Parts: sequence; C-alpha cells; structure tokens
Amino acid sequence: MTDLPAAGERKRAPTRLAKPMKRECRELAAMESLGSGKTIWLDLSDGSDEAVD
Repeated sequence: MTDLPAAGERKRAPTRLAKPMKRECRELAAMESLGSGKTIWLDLSDGSDEAVD
C-alpha cells in the first residue's frame, strides 16, 4: 500500500489551494500582466476566476 491521504482529504485539497488564489486574484493578475504583456483588465476578465467558485 502507498501512503496516500484519505479520499476526503484529496477532495478538499483543490479548494484549499483555490481560496488563497481567489483572495489574491488582483495581485496575481498584476504579476501575470507584467509577465505576459496583457493588461490587468484582460487578465481579470478572461473568466479564469470562474473556475475557483
């Protein structure tokens, strides 16, 4: 047997990762804008935040 976490813990992991990302979405968008050359408006309005609801 492997030492994998229980199914319930694996199920909650994506939500635990998404909450801080959603909370910091504007800062993440600013960093992405600097890296990609897109405006922050485009980064915030591309629908990617819908995936973490």
